Amino acid sequence: MPHTLRASYLLSAIVGGITALTGIVLSGAFLALAGNGALGTADPFIELTVDGVRPLQAAIWTYFDALGVAPVVTWDSPATASVLVRRGVLTAVHGDAAAALRLLPPVLLTFAGGAAVVLTRHLSRDGGGRDATTASVGPGVGSAIALGYAPVSVLALRAGTVPVAPESAGVVAIGGTTVNGTVLSGVTAGPSPLVAMLVAIGYPLLFGLVGGGLVSFVNIE
Repeated sequence: MPHTLRASYLLSAIVGGITALTGIVLSGAFLALAGNGALGTADPFIELTVDGVRPLQAAIWTYFDALGVAPVVTWDSPATASVLVRRGVLTAVHGDAAAALRLLPPVLLTFAGGAAVVLTRHLSRDGGGRDATTASVGPGVGSAIALGYAPVSVLALRAGTVPVAPESAGVVAIGGTTVNGTVLSGVTAGPSPLVAMLVAIGYPLLFGLVGGGLVSFVNIE
């Protein structure tokens, strides 16, 4: 792989990472403006955890829910084989705000795809390339963005995973299900890891490609 092309992929990966971080920050800000109550202490955060979650974790849950990955809690119960509770964060947002928030990830990633193509074209020219498209990420812009978007999403997923009932020995209610706190020892709440990772790869692949294709089609420099 030519040096300029490697640099183009690295630049696109950085754009992808910044896009993921931007989405999380904007989701937290959006939730703070459109939600009810303090960030992390309103529904559904208190439905899935005893103590609620911190603002950063609330923002992460919100962004993943905008991606279609609602937070879940799963545990084994003595009475039943397994219990799964799922609560969408966007249920705490009223009116058209929830629909608008769902548009945030596609819009950000489409913009990121276009920005990556434009930036890598300029990088190629500055590097002395005869043809800017030769060392641009081109059709691979989606995968290049995913190289940065997915790792940041993994870190966010880990940061957004919280204990459901830390140090709770009495009876607690999780998502309308009453259970002894000792049963929930070691149980965590957060976006479903497998689904979250599939989405963290699929979204940038698709919408990054769309953004890059639009920029190439209209020949934006």
